Amino acid sequence: MKDHEIRTLVNKLHEIAIQFHGSQQLREQIAHTVSSAISRQENDIGTNEPMFYVKGDAAIRLLKGESRYATITTEPKPGDVLPLYIRQQSAQTARAPKGKRLRIAEDRYAAYFPQERPLDGAQLIAWDENGNLLGIGFGRYTRESGIVIVVGGQKYDSNHVIHWACQ
Repeated sequence: MKDHEIRTLVNKLHEIAIQFHGSQQLREQIAHTVSSAISRQENDIGTNEPMFYVKGDAAIRLLKGESRYATITTEPKPGDVLPLYIRQQSAQTARAPKGKRLRIAEDRYAAYFPQERPLDGAQLIAWDENGNLLGIGFGRYTRESGIVIVVGGQKYDSNHVIHWACQ
């Protein structure tokens, strides 16, 4: 959200808090206003500024299917860059300190970031780095390596499971 959109939302929430102070409807009104703002933002992707940029030559390799990864940045650099819009991400992910790489996938995700790992206990469907389906599994926290992905009793580091969809 842009600064002026955030200020507008905060002002609306302030008005609701004053109007419905001490009322049962306060939570409902706040939830409705926030969900409306979120869905409006999701539907206005074409008018929003892009979240990330990809170098032009890397973007061409991605679009041709010659590569599945590219370096991204949050600020446009001089030269040929492709703006990248994120349409949907998994709801049950947690950030992990890794470098940002990009994967273009079909349907569910417009982009995939390996620095995001599934939460402990999240059920998921996992694919390996060649796109082969590993099966249904779950995220598990381990002392040795943090979050791993467990499918059929086999543990996979999130570096080797490059794509998952939380259920």
